Amino acid sequence: MREVTIILPMRDNTGATLKSERLTIESTLLTLASGFTRELVSGVWTAANGRRHMDRSYRYDVICSNMVAHSLREAASGWASLLRQDVLYYGDRSANVHFIAPLSTVA
Repeated sequence: MREVTIILPMRDNTGATLKSERLTIESTLLTLASGFTRELVSGVWTAANGRRHMDRSYRYDVICSNMVAHSLREAASGWASLLRQDVLYYGDRSANVHFIAPLSTVA
Protein backbone atom coordinates (compact mmCIF):
# COMPACT_ATOMS: atom_id res chain seq x y z
CA MET A 1 0.00 0.00 0.00
CA ARG A 2 1.00 3.60 -0.62
CA GLU A 3 0.06 6.76 1.25
CA VAL A 4 -0.12 9.66 -1.18
CA THR A 5 -0.38 13.29 -0.06
CA ILE A 6 -1.30 16.00 -2.54
CA ILE A 7 -1.68 19.68 -1.65
CA LEU A 8 -3.98 21.78 -3.85
CA PRO A 9 -4.25 25.55 -3.42
CA MET A 10 -7.56 27.33 -2.92
CA ARG A 11 -6.47 30.15 -5.26
CA ASP A 12 -4.06 30.52 -8.16
CA ASN A 13 -1.08 32.87 -8.14
CA THR A 14 -3.24 35.81 -9.25
CA GLY A 15 -5.76 35.21 -6.43
CA ALA A 16 -8.48 33.64 -8.60
CA THR A 17 -10.49 30.87 -6.93
CA LEU A 18 -9.82 27.28 -7.97
CA LYS A 19 -12.97 25.65 -6.60
CA SER A 20 -14.26 24.18 -9.87
CA GLU A 21 -10.78 22.89 -10.75
CA ARG A 22 -10.44 21.27 -7.31
CA LEU A 23 -13.83 19.59 -7.68
CA THR A 24 -12.69 18.15 -11.01
CA ILE A 25 -9.54 16.78 -9.36
CA GLU A 26 -11.59 15.39 -6.44
CA SER A 27 -13.75 13.53 -8.93
CA THR A 28 -10.62 12.00 -10.46
CA LEU A 29 -9.32 11.05 -7.00
CA LEU A 30 -12.59 9.26 -6.28
CA THR A 31 -12.48 7.46 -9.62
CA LEU A 32 -8.85 6.34 -9.27
CA ALA A 33 -8.59 5.71 -5.52
CA SER A 34 -12.22 5.31 -4.36
CA GLY A 35 -11.76 7.88 -1.60
CA PHE A 36 -9.59 10.45 0.17
CA THR A 37 -9.28 12.49 3.34
CA ARG A 38 -9.29 16.29 2.85
CA GLU A 39 -8.04 18.88 5.32
CA LEU A 40 -7.70 22.67 5.11
CA VAL A 41 -4.07 23.69 5.67
CA SER A 42 -1.94 26.85 5.53
CA GLY A 43 1.56 27.12 4.14
CA VAL A 44 4.31 29.73 4.16
CA TRP A 45 7.34 29.90 1.86
CA THR A 46 10.05 32.33 0.80
CA ALA A 47 10.31 33.11 -2.91
CA ALA A 48 13.61 33.46 -4.78
CA ASN A 49 13.35 37.26 -4.40
CA GLY A 50 13.18 36.90 -0.60
CA ARG A 51 9.49 37.76 -0.33
CA ARG A 52 7.44 35.58 1.99
CA HIS A 53 4.12 34.18 0.86
CA MET A 54 1.29 32.45 2.68
CA ASP A 55 -1.63 30.58 1.22
CA ARG A 56 -4.47 28.30 2.20
CA SER A 57 -4.75 24.94 0.55
CA TYR A 58 -6.40 21.56 0.85
CA ARG A 59 -4.30 18.52 1.71
CA TYR A 60 -5.56 15.24 0.30
CA ASP A 61 -4.40 11.95 1.80
CA VAL A 62 -5.05 8.83 -0.25
CA ILE A 63 -4.33 5.21 0.68
CA CYS A 64 -3.96 3.18 -2.49
CA SER A 65 -2.13 0.49 -4.41
CA ASN A 66 1.23 1.08 -6.12
CA MET A 67 -0.55 1.16 -9.47
CA VAL A 68 -3.00 3.88 -8.34
CA ALA A 69 -0.15 5.89 -6.78
CA HIS A 70 1.63 5.77 -10.14
CA SER A 71 -1.54 7.00 -11.89
CA LEU A 72 -1.92 9.84 -9.38
CA ARG A 73 1.71 10.86 -9.88
CA GLU A 74 1.20 10.95 -13.64
CA ALA A 75 -1.96 13.05 -13.22
CA ALA A 76 -0.27 15.56 -10.88
CA SER A 77 1.58 17.49 -13.61
CA GLY A 78 -1.70 17.96 -15.48
CA TRP A 79 -3.29 19.17 -12.25
CA ALA A 80 -0.47 21.71 -11.81
CA SER A 81 -1.36 23.08 -15.25
CA LEU A 82 -5.10 23.03 -14.53
CA LEU A 83 -4.51 24.96 -11.28
CA ARG A 84 -2.11 27.40 -12.97
CA GLN A 85 0.72 26.50 -10.57
CA ASP A 86 4.49 26.41 -11.02
CA VAL A 87 4.63 23.21 -8.93
CA LEU A 88 2.35 20.99 -6.81
CA TYR A 89 3.25 19.11 -3.64
CA TYR A 90 3.00 15.36 -4.16
CA GLY A 91 4.24 12.99 -1.46
CA ASP A 92 4.26 9.21 -1.80
CA ARG A 93 5.46 6.72 0.80
CA SER A 94 5.04 3.11 1.72
CA ALA A 95 2.31 2.62 4.31
CA ASN A 96 1.17 -0.14 6.61
CA VAL A 97 -2.52 0.64 6.82
CA HIS A 98 -5.25 -1.37 8.47
CA PHE A 99 -8.94 -0.62 8.40
CA ILE A 100 -10.22 -1.77 11.79
CA ALA A 101 -13.81 -2.96 12.22
CA PRO A 102 -15.59 -2.42 15.53
CA LEU A 103 -15.78 -5.22 18.04
CA SER A 104 -18.90 -7.35 17.80
CA THR A 105 -21.16 -7.18 20.81
CA VAL A 106 -23.41 -9.98 21.96
CA ALA A 107 -26.86 -8.88 23.07
